[in-house]
Amino acid sequence: MHRVLSASIAALALSAAQGADAQFSASDSQRLSLKGGIGFTVEPDSFLLGFEFDQPLQTQVSLVGRLELGVDDDIVLVSPSLSARYWFDLSRTNLGGLRPLRPFVNAGLGFSYLAWDHRDDTVGFLIPLGFGAEWPLTPAVAVGSDMRFNIIPAGAGRESFYFAWEVLGVRYRF
Repeated sequence: MHRVLSASIAALALSAAQGADAQFSASDSQRLSLKGGIGFTVEPDSFLLGFEFDQPLQTQVSLVGRLELGVDDDIVLVSPSLSARYWFDLSRTNLGGLRPLRPFVNAGLGFSYLAWDHRDDTVGFLIPLGFGAEWPLTPAVAVGSDMRFNIIPAGAGRESFYFAWEVLGVRYRF
């Protein structure tokens, strides 16, 4: 499965690089967007579905509402959070073909609900810290990937930390 996801990401990146010059402007960054993606979590191990909205506050700062759903045979993970995100602007750099790339970092607050074997369930406070990057295919559509380090300070039952990697996400700006 990892090879299929890696090949898909490489094909999308290659088609974006060869396609029409999809420049991302400052006005594009001021539009509300929705994103969905797939990936995985580690400790607990599960298949990840990620959903988020991104509401720009300034050109490079946005408010992000996120929902992570992790599912596996013996675990259910639900983690809603609210984060601040900082987008780096590479458009004025000497990076040539990488200028459309939009890297970001984010940090926030939320909570995690974890249920093991459909009977042992707990809720814990959540501090998600993450980073990632997106590549615009058009001014309205972008593909990307991001990683999050989810800290549960008091620990939700057995867990006090889990890693989430949204391997492939697709964003649509309105």
